[in-house]
Order: sequence, then structure tokens, then C-alpha cells
Amino acid sequence: MSEFTPFYCCYLLHSINKKQSFYIGSTPNPEKRLRQHNGSLVNGGAYRTKRLGARPWEMVMIVYGFPNRITALQFEHAWQHGYQTHFINPEERVVKHKNGGRSLKHRLGLVMLLLKNHFFRRMNLKVHFFNKETMECWNKNEFKINIDKVITEVSPNALENMKSKSGFSVDEVLDYAQKNHDLVGKLYSSDKEIFDMTLSHFLDILSNGFLKCDLCQEEFDYTLEDSESKPFIAFCLNYTSCNFHCHLKCLCEKSLSQEEGTSDKFVPLMGSCPHCHDRRSWVDISKYSCALKVQHGGPD
Repeated sequence: MSEFTPFYCCYLLHSINKKQSFYIGSTPNPEKRLRQHNGSLVNGGAYRTKRLGARPWEMVMIVYGFPNRITALQFEHAWQHGYQTHFINPEERVVKHKNGGRSLKHRLGLVMLLLKNHFFRRMNLKVHFFNKETMECWNKNEFKINIDKVITEVSPNALENMKSKSGFSVDEVLDYAQKNHDLVGKLYSSDKEIFDMTLSHFLDILSNGFLKCDLCQEEFDYTLEDSESKPFIAFCLNYTSCNFHCHLKCLCEKSLSQEEGTSDKFVPLMGSCPHCHDRRSWVDISKYSCALKVQHGGPD
């Protein structure tokens, strides 16, 4: 529980100087990680991204919304090893061997195939682009992969690729890299601000003491020292107009009963508030429940 982080993403770096150089990684803080890769932070950064002539790197896209570090690492590893991962059916693979598929279209195709997999599909992951050419390549979908219902976003003022890497001065390249860093930082800061504000609201409610689950009516109290009085709690994320709260397990059971094809599933794809009927990703609902437990030191 102590390792809980509200944000974890997998990312794709593209060398601004070397058009065919890419790097796939994962991180809870893409802004800091990009600075490490580009050498502005001494500690950190992968060896491969330090090689001569590759810096600076541009973070062209991220996949985010993972419930924890482990699932992000699973996605990262599968993305890096698309030629053999069990998350992609062999007959669907767009990369057939270890040294194949080094182009942008192949790397994006692998993401599409991974998002099709039932394991990752249930996380409602989002794809965010910081670079227009990367987004256009995604939309072109050259391998004709069926990826219905995948949430895609693009940063306002997303960057256009530098047309000729050799035709720009060092200052222009560095300015371009800084603009990319600013876009990454803005997304990360915005997501963190929303999370912190929402979590603070829920903590204020819990600080009032005695509460009841709106589904089973069982009592709980996060102000007590007894850890058994601090179960996992779910709040309606439409909290500005709805004050519904209940045990996470109660909402899980109710949501599973309302979803088709979940007889063999342990958690639902979505959670629907019984009061206002607001529907949210189960990952989003449960991450606040985990964060509240970390804040109050409840049992795992």
C-alpha cells in the first residue's frame, strides 16, 4: 500500500536528431522521466537514451490510467516484446521477430493490439498524444486494427515534427524539446491537481467520523485507531452534486450484477453510482479508495 501512486503511464520517446530511434518506458512521473532521459537530471535515465547523438528526446505519446505499477510494467514489457508477448495473438502480430517493427506505425500498431486484449481493455486506458504526426499515424491505422472504444486525447498546441533535423540550429532543437517537455508537464500537473483536489474532498468527509455504507448500511469510521473500522470506501466521483458513498466491495458486487458477461470476472469494467447514475471507470473509482487507505494506514 505504501507504494501506491495515482498516476502511472507507459510512454514512447522519439529522438529529435535520429528519426529512426525510439524508446519505450514506464513511469509514475513522465515530466521528471523525460528530464532524466534528456540529461537535465543527472540521476536516472536509461542507458540506451544516453547514446551519442540521440538526445534530445521527444515524448510523443503516453498510455495512462493503469491501476498500479505492476500492470504498467506488464504493458511496457509486452510493448517492447510485441513479437512474442502472450498479450497479442500470434496470428495478429504486426511484429514477427526481435529485430523487426522499428517504425512508428509498428510501435503504434502494437499499442492497438495490446489495448484489444481483454486484460488491458478492462482498465479503460487512455492514449494521449503530444505530437501531431504521431496522432495522424495512429488515426491512419495502417494495419486496420479494430480498436473500438479506445479513449484518445491530444494536447492543445501539439507539436508538428521538425521537417528537417539537419536544417535547424542547436537552439531551435532545444527550444522544440522544451516545448515538448512543457506539454508533458502540463498534462501530468493537470491530472495530479484533479486527483489531489478530489482526494482532499473525500478526506474531509471521512474526517467527520461515523458514516454508513449507502448500500448495506454497515457503519465505518476512519477517525478511529482501529484499522478494522477503515474498510475500502467508494465515493461517487460526481461529488460536486452527489454525496453517495459505500463499501468498495458493495459497489463492486452491484456493478458486476449490472454488467453482461461478467460471471467469471472479479471486478467490473465500470462503476455506476446508484444515486445519480454517474458512470466511471472502475480503475478511477478504486484508485481513490486505495489512496484513502494509504492516507489513514488501514489494512491491506
